[in-house]
Amino acid sequence: MGLVEDHFGLPFTRRDDGGRRRLVEFSPAHALHQTVKRYPFVEYRSADLSRPDVDDRLDITNCPYADSSVDVFLCSHVLEHIPDDRKAMRELHRILTADGFGVVLVPLFPDTDETHEDPKIVTIEAR
Repeated sequence: MGLVEDHFGLPFTRRDDGGRRRLVEFSPAHALHQTVKRYPFVEYRSADLSRPDVDDRLDITNCPYADSSVDVFLCSHVLEHIPDDRKAMRELHRILTADGFGVVLVPLFPDTDETHEDPKIVTIEAR
């Protein structure tokens, strides 16, 4: 089993059974796909709610992926835009394999003690 770490610092290991690792990137960045596609043992999928240039157009609160079918997911600056972010996190947990991992990035304001959520703010302009 060979460990490969790319310049993003993401560790990928080959499956013991020779199968491919499945990586899903929500709200994808082009650069990661270009890097990951060099590894024949990684199956990369991009996913987004509205972008036409992704592999899977989906709602992160209702993913079409099977239980325990994703080895790695990346979710960068998505959850803060989801009205039911807890439902989205449950879905991410559901699709993740037992030995898989996820990377979730959200804005953090260190001087703020509580989260301000206003469900009436729904447009990009208002945000």
